[in-house]
Amino acid sequence: MRKQTIIKIIITILLLSLCIVSVLLFNKYVKDKAISKEIGKITIELIDFDGTKSQKEFSYKEGDSIWSIIKDNYRVEYTETQFGIMLIEIDDIITDFTTTYIAIYVNDEYSNYTISNIPIKDGLFISLRATYL
Repeated sequence: MRKQTIIKIIITILLLSLCIVSVLLFNKYVKDKAISKEIGKITIELIDFDGTKSQKEFSYKEGDSIWSIIKDNYRVEYTETQFGIMLIEIDDIITDFTTTYIAIYVNDEYSNYTISNIPIKDGLFISLRATYL
């Protein structure tokens, strides 16, 4: 009789533990899905010195920035200045920052901001163009 009671207690504890773990995993899954919800799309275009274009569309979520999207999806070399991030290289576009640079256009208008200071918003079109000084 005593042996059966101990087995019932052990089975009850195991089932209770399994339920607790299941609830915790489900809560983490729901929280992760809520946080990573897409809130918009942007397009980034690269134009090399010879006019070669490449264009990609990216979905973004809360907390993303244009700079974080670029760092996560392109090979970049950059320098940090008091004004923000200055791109020196992005993928196959390589500049020397003395006779050439990467010009930033936002919705086809020249940007006076560095790439790290442009606010992200849905439908934004960023063009990074290799340019001679």
